Amino acid sequence: MKKYKINVPDALLESMTSLAEIIHPEQPEIAIVILGENMEEKHLKPHAFHIIHVYFFLRVDDEYHFVKELESFSFEDFRTAQALLLSLPSMSAFDLMIYQNGIGLSSSNLLQ
Repeated sequence: MKKYKINVPDALLESMTSLAEIIHPEQPEIAIVILGENMEEKHLKPHAFHIIHVYFFLRVDDEYHFVKELESFSFEDFRTAQALLLSLPSMSAFDLMIYQNGIGLSSSNLLQ
């Protein structure tokens, strides 16, 4: 598979850490870039939220270019943020809709 350059705007990288880049397996002209704030465990700040941002990129020739932010998720707990980050690439649309509405995936959250 050919390697393409993903052009993440410098302004985004100034305040965030790159967490993942995902090329759509069936539509390789589409990429998702996941950036995070306060997502490095060794640099955790007390009482700081952990934020995951999901961005949409499109390929033009050999480079992917920023289009827009799709969603952001905010967490008080680092482990919950990490769990979402690890599950995003294989998450079903149903599970994503639940997360987008702030419910979370644990059954204990559904009854609150």
